[in-house]
Amino acid sequence: MKCRISYYFAIKNLPHETIDWSNIEPTTPIAVTWGVFPGCEIAQPTVVDPLSFRVWKNEAYDAWINGWANIYPAESESRKIIENIHDNYCLVTLVDNDYVKASVLFEVLEKAIEK
Repeated sequence: MKCRISYYFAIKNLPHETIDWSNIEPTTPIAVTWGVFPGCEIAQPTVVDPLSFRVWKNEAYDAWINGWANIYPAESESRKIIENIHDNYCLVTLVDNDYVKASVLFEVLEKAIEK
């Protein structure tokens, strides 16, 4: 049975190591959006690909520290916020696989925050 919500979750653990989790096959991409127009082929497919997510995750963590954080002085509040996000927050992608029904993503997030 296919999960209603699919996710990839990654957190920076050590300077050069991350831990990630998923509730789906680790190499299976998920189609999430597309455009359908009369007389045309399907346009703008978007996929969530676990392999690409892992690469992007590394780029994101690197950009926070080596890009955005370096814009601000070392002891500034802005830099501290970015460093805190880098060190303590995780990257998550959620996909509601039942696009016909009303989305439950915000409900899922609210319940996760409550715990």
